[in-house]
Amino acid sequence: MAWKIFVHALKMLNGSRDTVLRLAMPLIIIIVATPYVAASVTSLSLEQILSAQGNINTTARNGSPDGIGVIFVLAILQLIVTLWLAVAWHRYVLLSGDDEASKDQPPAGRMIAYLGWSLVIGVVLLIIMGLGVLVASILPPPLPLLAISAVIVFSVAVFYRLSVILPAAAIGRAEGLGATWYETSGTTVTMILLAIISTVAFFVISLPFGFLAEALPIAVQPILLAIPNVLIALIGISILTTLYGHYVEGRELA
Repeated sequence: MAWKIFVHALKMLNGSRDTVLRLAMPLIIIIVATPYVAASVTSLSLEQILSAQGNINTTARNGSPDGIGVIFVLAILQLIVTLWLAVAWHRYVLLSGDDEASKDQPPAGRMIAYLGWSLVIGVVLLIIMGLGVLVASILPPPLPLLAISAVIVFSVAVFYRLSVILPAAAIGRAEGLGATWYETSGTTVTMILLAIISTVAFFVISLPFGFLAEALPIAVQPILLAIPNVLIALIGISILTTLYGHYVEGRELA
């Protein structure tokens, strides 16, 4: 079942390539532009930016206050654009599938709800992980390692099961985490296998682009490295759409 879900998510993206490209273009532009802008407003070179991308402390120590402000704005903008992409794709697939419908801006309220539920899920996972670490810390060796491994596996299943509420929030049908947990009952093993498949797939997608980027001039590397980042985001969003469509709406997997 996990493999069927993953393949179905890919098929949905492949079947609407024009729409996917149009919806993803703002995110592509932001991801590509960020390293160039960061290099222009800090004392870091483009190569240093790429090797330390995502390390805010590194950038902060080497940038002016104005430069840090620009980078912060870009980070917020990337978050907003990613939310917009996720909500737009969920709505495009789950509401009508009509390409014209996806041209409208997703309601701001749906994006806020999406972000809110994402934060709630994050808090739930932090609590689970915290309790797991606490329990592991009082166990004798080698039980702590086994306990942490079990907590990670359980957290992955919880994440996928609860994340089904995100597409629901995008289309205005979120009924709470309790309802989501009930609707995905009996899927724990499937969710764990789906997480494994996704992780391997994301690694396979990223690897060749990383090697190819190393062989190209540094000036064009941000463009190449943006491709796997956007692909991974799209696949993840499509997986959530598939999970909601199958387990909540009862749609068949192609």
